[in-house]
Amino acid sequence: MQILQDLSSAFSFAADLIVRAHLTDPTGTPTNTPDIRAFMTEAAVLKCYIGWERFLEQSFAHYMLGAASTTGKKVVAYAQPPSIAHALRMPIGTQRYMDWGNPQIVLKVADLFLENGEPYKSCISAILSDLTDMRAIRNAAAHLSTSTSEQLDKIALRRLNRAQAGITVYELVTAPDPSGAGHSLLESYTGQLAAAATHIAAA
Repeated sequence: MQILQDLSSAFSFAADLIVRAHLTDPTGTPTNTPDIRAFMTEAAVLKCYIGWERFLEQSFAHYMLGAASTTGKKVVAYAQPPSIAHALRMPIGTQRYMDWGNPQIVLKVADLFLENGEPYKSCISAILSDLTDMRAIRNAAAHLSTSTSEQLDKIALRRLNRAQAGITVYELVTAPDPSGAGHSLLESYTGQLAAAATHIAAA
């Protein structure tokens, strides 16, 4: 499934961007200033989450059109759109846009159009808290405000097991995940997204 490969490519690009952000010269001195490192890391966060949103949108259209999963399964859809363009418009309904970054809305749309809400319902429900965290981090990377800053503080307390008022997106996502076997928090999050996407693609 090409859309699954596209998501994997987005994650790889983001990981490479973070590596480049932290390059050093032969003396061990960082080649980028702290501001540039933070900017490149925040761009990587956005790349990952936008990739996830696009995967959800495109896979939904894929299944609505009756296409098979990576394992050859067909998903039971309650409607038959005549084209991919129509399939992409269906979740929008009378709204201005479909927010694929909101897991609660994705669950409602899946339940409305697909039998038992699958293959989205089970895997998204299983990581709903983490998806909510990732959405908050993505929003903070795009436009930091008092409310998004407070959300980052709460995520840090819950995920890193420590209080750190005013923690930045950069500090949060590059911090080691206490339960992530040496991975950063962003690596743990993207690992969950990759696993969820593989499940959805397999149906």
